[in-house]
Amino acid sequence: MAWDDAQVRAGLIAVIALLGPGLLLELYWYMPRSHAMLTLPFEEYIAWRTAHFDKPYRTLSVLAALALLLLGNAVTLFGLWKVLFASETEAAVVSAAYPLLGVGSLLLSSGTVTLIPYFRRADEAALGPKFAARQLIAAISLAAAGGFLLILSVVPTPVG
Repeated sequence: MAWDDAQVRAGLIAVIALLGPGLLLELYWYMPRSHAMLTLPFEEYIAWRTAHFDKPYRTLSVLAALALLLLGNAVTLFGLWKVLFASETEAAVVSAAYPLLGVGSLLLSSGTVTLIPYFRRADEAALGPKFAARQLIAAISLAAAGGFLLILSVVPTPVG
């Protein structure tokens, strides 16, 4: 398999389109939030945890968001599997994987956006209001990557 092969190009486009928003979510929202949580004194963290996790988090919207996240991960992994492990003669399979990756990204971003009010309520109590906007920006970038992959799936690819 050469670097100018259609399967390699498709795999690189898919991985790069999903890697950017994933890194943004990890580096821009999750790691600073985790660092701020770890800098809290232990007694303050325990007091915050007991005060804010007594509220019911097992609501229908949280379960729906978790289902969206699980379904989005499954669809994205299946799409990546189709892109990376398709044989050279299955160019149609590779082009059919872009809609899977796009839908998976959109499901992941919608699950993340659905969970923002719960993260916001917990974060504002312990850390202040600055982390909810970061999560929204990361979710929007993931939705944009999903839209890019869906648009890419409609554009005809040259054969040859």
